[in-house]
Amino acid sequence: MKLKPFQFGVLQEQDIQWMLSQGKQHKLAVGDVLIAEGTYINHIHFILQGSLSVLLSQRSETSQNNFDQEISIIQPIEILGEISFLDQLPTSATVKAVENTLILSLSNQQLLSKLNHDLDFASRFYHSLCILLSERLRTVNSLFIKHQILSSPPLRKVLFIFAVLDDLDIDWILNTGKVVKYPPGEVLIQQQEVVDSFYILLQGKLVVSIESIDNQENCNQELAQLSQGEILGEMSFVNTGIASATVKTATESSLLSISQHKLRVKLKQDTSFAKRFYQAITVVITDRLRARMVSIGFSQTAYLNNQFSLESIDEDELDLDTLDNTALAATRFDWLLKQVNIGY
Repeated sequence: MKLKPFQFGVLQEQDIQWMLSQGKQHKLAVGDVLIAEGTYINHIHFILQGSLSVLLSQRSETSQNNFDQEISIIQPIEILGEISFLDQLPTSATVKAVENTLILSLSNQQLLSKLNHDLDFASRFYHSLCILLSERLRTVNSLFIKHQILSSPPLRKVLFIFAVLDDLDIDWILNTGKVVKYPPGEVLIQQQEVVDSFYILLQGKLVVSIESIDNQENCNQELAQLSQGEILGEMSFVNTGIASATVKTATESSLLSISQHKLRVKLKQDTSFAKRFYQAITVVITDRLRARMVSIGFSQTAYLNNQFSLESIDEDELDLDTLDNTALAATRFDWLLKQVNIGY
């Protein structure tokens, strides 16, 4: 089967040919389960023909039984299993064939070996995953709002970034960015408008909200509250450039702002940095996506009864080799705060 590079984000023809030569094709009949929720998998899958349903197990508010809710239909050319590949955690959804489907499966071991030995491929692959995952997160965020799931305190996503980047990368970010202080109530990012910077929240609190239409009326729904160590603008950077949500300061806040233009130039000129940067962003988006999917899989009542909390998804659960030393990442972030005189 002939696949076009643009179907896989920024991957090139030689990347596609390598995957086709290394992967194994197999067929699924209607009703066959490719991925079962809550299991560990060791392959990443590409849909060549057919379609599959992605199902989330939900707890009924009226009974003790669970039921499956379909959140999307996956068609060619899509990737599956990438979240578990990135964070090495059990799958958060079931994927089942809804028609006869042809799958290309590539083992995680093969893919990791390629990523470790080919920086150009790694940069393009992680960049493609960033684009794919950001699109999926936008879709899941809409379900998050629809189900009115309670937001919870976020983890310090900058630790994910600083655990993957090296010291020279962080020096570049510090020297290229500028610290900007904002008063309470300031809009940093406006939904549906172009975002021109990538931000790290150094101090203060922010509120993320999404405007939607409910019964022909505009409805503003809070999605999350952000505190020190969060990053923002990453989804717009890797995808459309257009913000999917509004971000406003809740208190006086200081942020490190990095120009998206300067960041793109750096990524084009430095392949090693590009590989590490896009890998780090995929981890951040993966964490957010999994948290959203898990929360949607449990009813709002479960949250109110403290039966489940997103805080149970710990930073240290990520098992990527590059994220083993979260203490080092915390030290790097504290060093950055000292350089800009935040909290010291």
